[in-house]
Amino acid sequence: MKYNVFQNVLFLLKDIKKEYPFLLLLIFLQMILSVVFPVFGIYLPKLALELVLEGADSGRIGLLLGRLAWSWRFPWLFRGWQGKEST
Repeated sequence: MKYNVFQNVLFLLKDIKKEYPFLLLLIFLQMILSVVFPVFGIYLPKLALELVLEGADSGRIGLLLGRLAWSWRFPWLFRGWQGKEST
């Protein structure tokens, strides 16, 4: 084998950085958010329960939990984005 896996990955990342730098940024952002959001999701029921026990009105609860749910959709907004128009 001429190149190992690590060298192949580095080559691929350099090419992506050269041709599609914004796509590379989105890839790393999605990797980070794919770890952070599920961990944060563990605390969502706790947050909802605390809001109910504090006596928050249903509008505030819905608004806060709705914002969190929409923020979790962020990584998928750019799915399929290619960075350049194909010619």
